[in-house]
Amino acid sequence: MAAWLSKNYRDESIYKNAVANNILFGRHSPRTTAMLQEFRVRRSKADCVIVNGSVHAYEIKTELDSPARLAKQLADYRTVFPKISVITDERLARRYVDLLDGSPVGVVALSRGRARLSVKRAATWDGAGLSVEALMRSLTKPEYTDLVTTATGVAPDAPSGVFFSRCLSAVRDLGPVEIHELWADQLRRRKLREPRALGADCMRPIRHVCVDINPDAPQARNLRQWLEEPAA
Repeated sequence: MAAWLSKNYRDESIYKNAVANNILFGRHSPRTTAMLQEFRVRRSKADCVIVNGSVHAYEIKTELDSPARLAKQLADYRTVFPKISVITDERLARRYVDLLDGSPVGVVALSRGRARLSVKRAATWDGAGLSVEALMRSLTKPEYTDLVTTATGVAPDAPSGVFFSRCLSAVRDLGPVEIHELWADQLRRRKLREPRALGADCMRPIRHVCVDINPDAPQARNLRQWLEEPAA
């Protein structure tokens, strides 16, 4: 079924799985790299985010999509991601290379054969749009609390209703690039709990789902046993 979908109906899940297989488990090490999916930034959601030494967001534009919303999405993403690429079908890659001409946004093509990814234009690091408030709002409360404690030595002593605003005030003057580094440290902690188990070949067709679930050791073992069971 996965092979049929990859060839005949390449929706967003096919692209996410390619990111998991080719980038998280291919180019990087899942022991030290986190892959986040549907990461909310302002009014947009980044399809995939890879966090290792740097943070790279991937916006998926399948054959079923239009680039109509892309400018707004990229404007939102730039507030937290200094490195962004669009992933699209290999037949549409030239269209997006031309559309994004002059921007730092990269273009990656998904092949129609074995779902391989190839860089058609490399993304360049651009921190000009980073926003301290956007960075803080994209984290969970424990994460931004820890970020503030790391940056200033202490978390604000404030009631819950104003706690976020006090945290934001405490770090606003540090600058977006410095806050981005601390923010990235928080995201790196979301890496897989059982990367070795999810590296098994049987996980490959649904690896992006497994990454999203992020199972613990017993869950990963049960999932692998279920996937390796011979069909009745």
